[in-house]
Amino acid sequence: MNITGSAISLCGLPLFSVLSDAEADAIQPLTQLRNYLTGAEIVKRGENADGVYLLLAGQVNVLVEDARGHKVIVDTLREKDTFNELALFCGKPSELTFTAARPSQILYVPREALVDALEQNCALASFVATTLAKRLEHAYRKLETLAHDDVYARVLDVLLAHGHDEKGEWHADVGAEATSTMVGASREMVSRVTKDLVQRGLLLRRKRRLVAADREALHQWALQRRSSPPKRRGKAIEAPGLAAPAAAAEPRPAAQPAPAPLYARVS
Repeated sequence: MNITGSAISLCGLPLFSVLSDAEADAIQPLTQLRNYLTGAEIVKRGENADGVYLLLAGQVNVLVEDARGHKVIVDTLREKDTFNELALFCGKPSELTFTAARPSQILYVPREALVDALEQNCALASFVATTLAKRLEHAYRKLETLAHDDVYARVLDVLLAHGHDEKGEWHADVGAEATSTMVGASREMVSRVTKDLVQRGLLLRRKRRLVAADREALHQWALQRRSSPPKRRGKAIEAPGLAAPAAAAEPRPAAQPAPAPLYARVS
């Protein structure tokens, strides 16, 4: 549902805090207030999304996608974050996909509403450039994690970052499918990792939800995982504190008698 954003007070929103009152008053009637359900695509890769979005409530996932359709969540945006700022500088299709991680309310600001202010207001240009630089830095850190951390460490990061405290226990708010998108691994791999963590006693499974009785112990195990990279043995991975089973030795073939000569030496 899209309605005019004129009923929304722009005071306190980072993007508008750098505008003069006259600039904000001129832009506000052109904005649209949009509501998205969980999982809805706000901007899809390849679409011409000619405007900037301000997240008023909810959460938005930022995804990159390869040619085969595999997606990885590289960032999660929260209230008062802006996104799709590149639309202010170029009219090219978006290289990213933005989806609602939970029911979200978003203020859409069309490009034409900001172009003049962007050219005349140095503070606005600096704000947009700084936002893009921080987003790029975060993406680089995410790529570094995907390149250097094994799937155990990546899964633990997600479980520790996306959850809530309940009576002294840490309850993860993400399932295997969402976690697999965040860590760049298959759902089957994530399920195997979480099953192993449950067997180790680091996690509990209650009503299809993962629970950590001791969040700090889980965090320390993740740090140990990074400081002591697992040893690869064939396809098996040795995790800290638990040696991988040794590969069974292949039996040697029994000695065979030498074959009889096919011909005899004649003196």
